[in-house]
Amino acid sequence: MNRKNFDKYELIDGKAIIDNNFIIVTANEALYSFMGILTLYTIIDIVHQVDLDDFIDVANSLRPNIEKSMVIRMKRFDNSYRWMLVKIKRVIFNSENNSTKDYIELHVSDILAVEKLKNQNNELILKSDHIMAIEGNIYFSYDCKTNIISFYSYVDNKIMQMSECPLSAWIKNLIDTKSVGSEAINELHLLYDDFTNRKNEFSYKIKSNYFSFDNEPQDLAIKASTIFENMKPTIIVGSIQNNDNCGIGYSRYTYLHSREHELFSFDEINDYVRENILLNSKCQISLILMEIDDFDEIKQAKGDAFADELYSSVISTTKQIVGYRGVVGAYKVGIVYIAIKNIISDLSTRAFIETLRNQISWNYKLINQTYDITFSLGISRRPYNGTNHEILFKKSLRGLEIAKRKGNNHYIIYLDNVHGEIE
Repeated sequence: MNRKNFDKYELIDGKAIIDNNFIIVTANEALYSFMGILTLYTIIDIVHQVDLDDFIDVANSLRPNIEKSMVIRMKRFDNSYRWMLVKIKRVIFNSENNSTKDYIELHVSDILAVEKLKNQNNELILKSDHIMAIEGNIYFSYDCKTNIISFYSYVDNKIMQMSECPLSAWIKNLIDTKSVGSEAINELHLLYDDFTNRKNEFSYKIKSNYFSFDNEPQDLAIKASTIFENMKPTIIVGSIQNNDNCGIGYSRYTYLHSREHELFSFDEINDYVRENILLNSKCQISLILMEIDDFDEIKQAKGDAFADELYSSVISTTKQIVGYRGVVGAYKVGIVYIAIKNIISDLSTRAFIETLRNQISWNYKLINQTYDITFSLGISRRPYNGTNHEILFKKSLRGLEIAKRKGNNHYIIYLDNVHGEIE
C-alpha cells in the first residue's frame, strides 16, 4: 500500500468500550479503521507485548470514574506499531433491573498524528487570526447556560477579551447611557429576544457609539449564529462590524515585516509601548536594556570595525529571538532597548534572558571564536513594576545600573520592594 494511503489511518480520538476481559464491546470508526475489523477482538491483541503487563495493571487498578493516562505501543492493521497516548477510565452502567456492570472506556490517539495535527492547526489558527484581525471587527460569544456575553477584539493578531457581563446588563447599559438612539431601542429588545430564544441565526443594524473611541455614533452590523452540541444550543457567536470603517485593521505582523531591516529608535519603541497599552489596558509588556559589557573599551582596543561588527551581530540575533513578540532598537551605542510582550513571570523572564544571552554568544562565536561576549541587563515588567511606560523605563535603567555595579554578566529583574520605588 502506498505510504500516503496509510496517512488516512493515523488514529486521532479513537474510542472504545471494553469489558473486564478486554473484549471490545464497541468502538468508533477511527479505532476500527486503525486496527482493522475482526469478528471478535480483544484490545490486548493490538498492545505490544512489552507494554501489555503495564496496560493490564493500570486497567485493573482503576476505581470507578477515575481516569489514568499512559503511553504504549499499539499495532495498526498493517502490523506496524505506533506510539499511542491512551486514556483509560472505568465506568459504571446501571441496567433497568437496578443491577450494575462496569466497563473500561478507552480514548486512544497516535502521538505522531496528534503532533502533525497540532502543527496543521497552529498554521490554520495563524492564518485565521490574521484574517480576523484585518477586518477590525468586535467579536462576541454568549453562553446559553449563564447568559453571559463576552466581547473580544484582535490586538497584534491575538484575540483579547474586552469585557463581559450579563446580556440583560449590556442591553440596559446601551439604553441607559444613550449609546443608541431612541429609534434603535426596539431593535435592541428584538436582539435580546433572539439571544434568549437561542435563534439559529440573526442579524441587526443599529447606530451606536458604544465601541467608539471618539464617542461618535457608528453604523454597526451585528451578526450571530448559534452553536449546538448534542442537539442543544450551547454558545452563540458573532461579530459587530463598523460599516463606516472600510479600512484594514492594524496588524503588528505586517508592520514589523515592513521594518525587518530597520532598527527602531528610542522614541518609536516608546510609541509601541504606549500604543499597546492604549489598545489593551491589561497589556503585559517588559522593557529590557541590555548593554554589551566593556563596549567602550572594546571599541578603543580593537577599533570601530570590530565594535560595529560585534554590535551588528548582537542586534541581528536579538531581533530573531524577539520576533513578532516585540520591537528592538538602540538606547545608546552599545545598549540594546527591547520591548517584548507576554514575558513577565519570573520563570519566563529568566528563560528569555538566558536564551537571549547564550544565543547571541553562540552566534557571535560562529563569526569570531576569539572573543567571549557578555552583557549587563535591567528588566522592568508591566504591570508588576507599574503601568506607566516612563516609570517602567526608569526602573529598567536603574536595574541596568545595579547590574553593572555587580560586575560583568549580571542582570536585574526589577523588584520594587528590593530595589526601591521610583516616582
